[in-house]
Amino acid sequence: MAAGRINSPASIETAADVFSAFGGSWQAVERIAQVRADGVRVIRRSDIERARRQQVDQPR
Repeated sequence: MAAGRINSPASIETAADVFSAFGGSWQAVERIAQVRADGVRVIRRSDIERARRQQVDQPR
């Protein structure tokens, strides 16, 4: 993703996947993100995978 373009189809798909993994909550995404010195928010893959597993494990 580092070499990708902002608002490319791939970056939009990635954002949608992250949003979905956190139950459709931008607040949850913001809480888990770490802010780098340059202001870029970073979410570790392990955090995304953990959120996905929790979504699957929750009863509907």
